[in-house]
Amino acid sequence: MNDMSSLIALFFLFISYIFLKYGLPILLVIVGYFIFKRYRKNTQTSKNKKPNQPVKQGNLKP
Repeated sequence: MNDMSSLIALFFLFISYIFLKYGLPILLVIVGYFIFKRYRKNTQTSKNKKPNQPVKQGNLKP
């Protein structure tokens, strides 16, 4: 039984090593992409906001 538990522990260490080496950077890139996308969207909308100015109409003749 001791051999089996050591194999299970070794397996989990191997899986955690693979996740830290390959899975975590991929996950961080995906999360960073969505954060940057939202940040860029928010900055573009704030730049496009203009103060509401009254519409100036000329003399309208009936």
